[in-house]
Amino acid sequence: MFGAWQAGAWKALAPVFQPDLVVGASAGALNAWAVAGGCAPEELCDRWLHLDGLSALRWQFPRNYRQGLLDSRPLHSLVRDMYIAYRPVTECAIVVTQLPAFRPVLIRGGDIEWQHLAASVAVPGFFEQMRVGGKLYSDGGLAGALPIWAAVELGATHIVAIDVLPELPNLTLRLLASAFQRLRHIRPTQPGNVVRIGVPSSLGTARDAVVWSPVNAQRWIAQGEAEGTRARHEVAQLTAF
Repeated sequence: MFGAWQAGAWKALAPVFQPDLVVGASAGALNAWAVAGGCAPEELCDRWLHLDGLSALRWQFPRNYRQGLLDSRPLHSLVRDMYIAYRPVTECAIVVTQLPAFRPVLIRGGDIEWQHLAASVAVPGFFEQMRVGGKLYSDGGLAGALPIWAAVELGATHIVAIDVLPELPNLTLRLLASAFQRLRHIRPTQPGNVVRIGVPSSLGTARDAVVWSPVNAQRWIAQGEAEGTRARHEVAQLTAF
């Protein structure tokens, strides 16, 4: 759901900013794939406004350690649809978390399969953890939802960072993320040329993050667009080099 806010921010930024590289984690991985594939901002927003298949996800009893408490089939259908609809015309990379080591892994361009996108949004405990090429992957935002480090690793020197989730909406998730970062010795990467666009306050609860609502989607798109509009001048200055 937080991807709706990102889509609104991109709608405001697209007229003044065309990236050479798009990187995303968790819901941002879906948006990164679409933006890198040339998806128009209005089309991306429309996708987040019409996720009716995710409005009533069915609870289930997990049959094995990979499954979650929610039936992941509607989510996988959405991810496959986005994967087929776009192919990167701009360099693209997404972050997934490899299990059981909880190691963040960067998947680039032509190596990205729909299962990688599904893995990057696979909130542990809720959605199915994905096995790709014999490796088990989980949500790409476990070690940090804003993968500036990944953009730097790929050579980015001027970065526009859309920080939709500066703090996880649940204390347990915050403690787990902090533990993962310490375990993997992950340190925040902060190069000098970064414009960070963030939410002014929390967007909602943990339930809001995983259950689609048209009212929330519309509101969050509008809020993201407002914050993106406020950052336009700074973004234009950053990219005029």
